Amino acid sequence: MGAELVLIEPDAELFPDLTPKALKKAQEAWRDDLFDRFWATYPRKVDKSAAYKSFCKAIEEGLTEQMLVDGMRVALGNWRETERQFIPYPSTWLNNKRWLDERDAPRSAADFAARAAAKRAAQPVEARERGGSP
Repeated sequence: MGAELVLIEPDAELFPDLTPKALKKAQEAWRDDLFDRFWATYPRKVDKSAAYKSFCKAIEEGLTEQMLVDGMRVALGNWRETERQFIPYPSTWLNNKRWLDERDAPRSAADFAARAAAKRAAQPVEARERGGSP
């Protein structure tokens, strides 16, 4: 969720002229738009309906747009080197309030070199000799 405009959730204090029904529609439209942007950004698109339910629950429990934007920035940074299968489903990320997670410590060049060496060592000897994957 890059450098986009952060919208304010409609409420009766900000929009005193709206009828309760119109206010509810505005809030639903805001929530649906925010979910669509979350879904577009999330790297593992699995079970959209469960994610939507979890998203609505998180909003009801106090998740704000800014919290979501900040949490996604941290998560995307943490997942930069993560295989897709190890990224949590969106509903799991939301249910576990993972937007509150802290950024992982940055990895050094030595960390990357050690990981690459470990991957090479895990390959069968024939694959290493060919210079490719098994």
